[in-house]
Amino acid sequence: MPSVTPLSSLVTAAQTGPEEPPKSNPPFFTAPMVIENLPPYRPEHPATVSLYQELLIKAQAFASPAVSGRRVGAIAIGESGKAYLGANIELKGCAPGDTIHAETFAITLARAHGETGLSAMVQTLQPCGSCRQILAEAGSPSLSVHILNPDTANSVHKRIDNLFPHSYSYATASLNLFNHPQLTVHHDDPDAFPLIQSALSGARQCYLPNPGRKTWSGIAAKLKNGKVYIGGAITISGPNPTITPIQDLLIRLTSHGESLSDIEHVHMIEPRQPDYSFFRNAEAVLEKVAPCATIHKTQA
Repeated sequence: MPSVTPLSSLVTAAQTGPEEPPKSNPPFFTAPMVIENLPPYRPEHPATVSLYQELLIKAQAFASPAVSGRRVGAIAIGESGKAYLGANIELKGCAPGDTIHAETFAITLARAHGETGLSAMVQTLQPCGSCRQILAEAGSPSLSVHILNPDTANSVHKRIDNLFPHSYSYATASLNLFNHPQLTVHHDDPDAFPLIQSALSGARQCYLPNPGRKTWSGIAAKLKNGKVYIGGAITISGPNPTITPIQDLLIRLTSHGESLSDIEHVHMIEPRQPDYSFFRNAEAVLEKVAPCATIHKTQA
């Protein structure tokens, strides 16, 4: 891993351009993988490039490349100005589609924190086809994607509509995976135990671009330390590769520094006679990452 100037030493230089005064508040982490006050990425400004190089290296440190051995990092910059790190999570023994790509991680984390859109992506590698589809679902054809090598500072800059022309997507500026109405999902038993209620919260955050299809699915996990995390299906247009409830859940756990093996109890909630069911997928992933965990499903 290359030697990089500490983040605190780069902040003032990165914030200050040729005609800009320094900002009063430097960037800071509000969670292990969430940053506030990060200056915009400017490839023409060496100090900014150095700052983003260091952040990409920090993102890579969260990677779990159990199969490829290659650490990938990404930074999703939200419209709020907050930035979200992402890393590849490979689950050995699971299906290839269960792999979480770095840009998918960062985008899903931004969404979990309530972002309403992205202003840019910065990442260590060109996005693959499925990640380009997910980027297209963000709703802005002009989204800037910057490929930055953290070792050499070599960079490439493209818009998503250049990287992924003629995309098949239902997403629009007003309806996309960041900007969509919360689902109305109810359970018949108002006194359902807390983990079911948490799974309902995950279901209500699902993104369903295909109208009329019963593809929502919520998940909640209780850890050995008593903490509860949720997730929901982010179904992409088409249908195309989807961010599954268990992937959303694992991203949230990892971003808080939790160990996947500490998952103790999991509950999912899905519609009766769903068009897609994610239960068996979650069951198979849990068998590998938390073999002692229990998993149950409720229909609503």
